[in-house]
Amino acid sequence: MYKKAASGEFILWVARVLITLFVIGIIVAALNSSIKKNLELEELRFYPVAERLLYSPDCFVVKHNSRPMPGIIIPEKFTNASIDSCMKPILQDDSIISEGLTGVKPSIGAKITLYYNQKESAAFYNKEFYDDILPLTFSNQYMIAKKRFFVLVEDKETLIPGNLLIEVAWRK
Repeated sequence: MYKKAASGEFILWVARVLITLFVIGIIVAALNSSIKKNLELEELRFYPVAERLLYSPDCFVVKHNSRPMPGIIIPEKFTNASIDSCMKPILQDDSIISEGLTGVKPSIGAKITLYYNQKESAAFYNKEFYDDILPLTFSNQYMIAKKRFFVLVEDKETLIPGNLLIEVAWRK
């Protein structure tokens, strides 16, 4: 008589342990995936480029009293030449250039597209490298990061809402 009760109690404890282990496994898997995602450092090359383009007074942002106004863009200054001059200081620490090799461009390329008033204009940094890397970004050796930023475009003293799509490609 006690054997039937003991076997029923044993089955109940086994079920409780299995359910507890299943819940703990789900919690550990969720925490592990979020920690792994936060520790992926592959896109860290994107953010200095994007911040330089959006905040630097050497780029195409508006300056009032020698202070850059982030997020307000002058479309006349949105050219490849202005992007090259503004990106030069941040990418001088690239490992290829710091070894003393002159005439070598950094191993990063970017396409910046400005959309406002149903207009689209694109400018590039290191266009040849970007065009070479873009078709190869499906592999694990190359990466492209994209992000859209909402900006204001100063057109004849009026501010027009627009957005800026920044795409940065590099070899891992």
